[in-house]
Parts: sequence; structure tokens; C-alpha cells
Amino acid sequence: MSTVAPRRLLRRTIGTLPLLAVLACRDTSPTEATVDLSPLVPQGEAQVMLQQIPGPTEGTLTYVVRVVARLDSMASYQGDVTFAPGAFELLSTRTPTGADGEMFLVNAEPAQGRLRFSAFTFDRFSTDEAFRFSVRPTGPVDAAHLAASLAVVGDVSGTAVAPGRVRSSDGIRDIKGRLIIH
Repeated sequence: MSTVAPRRLLRRTIGTLPLLAVLACRDTSPTEATVDLSPLVPQGEAQVMLQQIPGPTEGTLTYVVRVVARLDSMASYQGDVTFAPGAFELLSTRTPTGADGEMFLVNAEPAQGRLRFSAFTFDRFSTDEAFRFSVRPTGPVDAAHLAASLAVVGDVSGTAVAPGRVRSSDGIRDIKGRLIIH
């Protein structure tokens, strides 16, 4: 019997140990449990909401921008996230991977304190997440005056939802949907 095969097996096993150690030590608790925010929105309306979660590194935050609708059909929207210029160092923006036929867009203008976003689909959205962005705050978060608003929401037929049925963010919520900054 050759000693080459056991050595190869030993090398392969040792090579996978770091990966197994990382997998075994990772935090398997959900860092972002999906909470249904629709009960917070009146029937027949749409609202943009901001949720704050821990950022990718220490000292950073991630904000998830959600467009929650209790409408028969919502197929498009456009809005803005605004903040005091210089309040954040913008690290990244990321749109969700939607279903076929969904498109999510973000135009970041951090020097102006603005992130413009829009989305459209042919039928209805598979997610209420519009996009997320990670920042490094340069001061207190409540002094950033972070807010989100919707300029327009459209239904499947292309008709705009009445402006009185479209709501801006009411503050910043935690991952469980509780208002933490008003």
C-alpha cells in the first residue's frame, strides 16, 4: 500500500479545516429577521420606511430602505433618502436581487446628502426592500436628520397612486420594526 494516498487525504483534510472552523464559529442567529411592517401602513396606502441594522464593520451602520404597500398592486415607485451633508461617509449601496422583470435603481449623491431610488416591475414586487446603504457616521445619528420620502407610486396599469395615499418615513426603525429615532 502506498503512503501517497493517505498523505493526499491528510492534506485535503487539513486544507478544509479553516473553512470548517469558520463555519462552526459563525453566528447562526439571524442578524436580520424579516419583520412584516405592513400592519404599520393603513390599508390602501404606501409608505417608505428606514430600518437601521449593524454595519459590515465596527463603527458602521446599514440602513434598509423599504417601500411597504397595502395597495391592490404597486408596480413602480420613486423617492429620496435625505440626510445632512457630511453626516455620513457613504460606504456602499446595494439593491436587492428581485424576481424576473424587477428593476431596482439607486443614484447616490452623498455630497448633497441625497440618495435617489426607483424601482419598477410588470406585476408586483417580490420584496419590499428598495435598497440598502452602509455608512460611517461622522457624528450622532439623530443629528443626521435621516429621512425618506416617495415622490410617486404607480400601479400595474401605470396610474399614479393619489399623493394623499403615499407616506414618507416616520423615523428610523430597528430590525424588529420599533421606532428608535423619530
